[in-house]
Amino acid sequence: MIVRQVTRAGWSLEVPGVVPKLSATPGTLRSPAPRIGEDSDAVLRELGLGDEAIAALRTKGSSADPGGGRRRQAPAPQATTSLRAAR
Repeated sequence: MIVRQVTRAGWSLEVPGVVPKLSATPGTLRSPAPRIGEDSDAVLRELGLGDEAIAALRTKGSSADPGGGRRRQAPAPQATTSLRAAR
């Protein structure tokens, strides 16, 4: 099942819905996925890191900037083989 969802940037995307659909708890997509780095600070704080440690990670390039300052280009698609064909 494919559902339409609006991203936090306002784009409309078609994404896979929640499967299976259970009668008592059917499941839904309640919010879009966060942007790269959007939740980094909150996760690092939950792990016990302070502002200075988070800033040091960001300076080293080890943590994504919530503003999107550290973006990576997607890798080129790789050729895949079917598991059935490999047997």
